[in-house]
Amino acid sequence: MPRKRKNISKTPSLRFDFHKAAAKAVQDHPALEKDTIFINAKTGKQLAHPDVLEQLYDDDDALEDVKDTMREAKKGKTSFFQPVDTGDKKLRSIVFHSDRHRLYDPKDRDIDDAATFDHETGHALVPTAHGTLGENTADAYALLKHLQRRKGDAGDIDYCGFKRAAIAVFSGTSSHVTSFTVDKILMDNDSGDFLSLSPKETVALAKKYAKTHTRNARDLKRLRDAFKPLKGKKPTATSFRKIAAITLKAKTDSDVFYIGARVLMTPLSQSSVMLDGEKITLKGKEWDKIRSALEEKISTLPKNHPLHKTAVPRKAAMRRKSPSLHN
Repeated sequence: MPRKRKNISKTPSLRFDFHKAAAKAVQDHPALEKDTIFINAKTGKQLAHPDVLEQLYDDDDALEDVKDTMREAKKGKTSFFQPVDTGDKKLRSIVFHSDRHRLYDPKDRDIDDAATFDHETGHALVPTAHGTLGENTADAYALLKHLQRRKGDAGDIDYCGFKRAAIAVFSGTSSHVTSFTVDKILMDNDSGDFLSLSPKETVALAKKYAKTHTRNARDLKRLRDAFKPLKGKKPTATSFRKIAAITLKAKTDSDVFYIGARVLMTPLSQSSVMLDGEKITLKGKEWDKIRSALEEKISTLPKNHPLHKTAVPRKAAMRRKSPSLHN
């Protein structure tokens, strides 16, 4: 039987500190000290070994590129990983800013900031992973670090899988489709031992999850094509009805059903959910019927399918599992 969800009250509260996060990253991954600059876009503070800062400031073009990225991060309230070519040496820069709209935890700013920082650090640690594979690698690293930090308690980090899927559907893009990787890590958290991993092993495992669960170009095109009617639309009730129609029509074992269910089940199972500043509320008999239809389809999937954990409301899942407690 899966491990019980940990009592969050016993999990130490997190207070994100940019300086401490950068120092911990270098401590865990000493190679970062040789060529990486950590930048707080909000304050302009730059943290790096003096030799690294000297290399950057000796190249006017490289320095201006970094400053441009810092200004963009501050204006957009977002974060970036940026490779920096100084001519003599390639540097890495991690430009951090609290996200305007939270990605990893909809309620806890500190948890969201920590995961955002870890995501960009994941990019820096695996700079050869580009595109969708790079995003999956970075999210995998962020999820593993989150679980390690909270001693296996996922908390509300599954919001990431929902939001990555929702962004893909409403933007019509697939570069940040990481839900498959995120959900598999959360599924394996019930039985896997992520806490004993060394920093090096954590990076290796993040790469493995990303390589295994990142969809290829053809699969991603199928997703874009399936949800094309939603491209550029606002997340209104009408839009969610269209997503439901597309999802329920799709084959249950398809990626289209997976992403659609991931987008729908979070607002369907909660009183409301925030999506980039928009409050999503799907309540009433119509939505109860849609939720039941989705749950029925999900129930036919193999027991180890991630949707059983990430898409099905926890209370419903507990009700289905309760008979086994008496066996």
